[in-house]
Amino acid sequence: SKSSISGMFLDMFMGPIVAISMSCSIYLGSIQSLKLFGFSPIFINAIGILFLATIIISYTRFAYVWLTIGSKIVEDRYSF
Repeated sequence: SKSSISGMFLDMFMGPIVAISMSCSIYLGSIQSLKLFGFSPIFINAIGILFLATIIISYTRFAYVWLTIGSKIVEDRYSF
């Protein structure tokens, strides 16, 4: 199988996007579920915001990889 820099960029880019969007959907779904059990909306939002913030912070390390792969794509495309 042949791998390309563009494929690596797409793979590294979509992983965190999927993880963050899944985390957001879990948070939004839990709002309705936890209200049924009597949890305070302030508690639910505090835990949800903390959870989403940790997910986003943990995936910022990929920004360096995106920058490196993106610069390699530009270098390969415009090298003479």
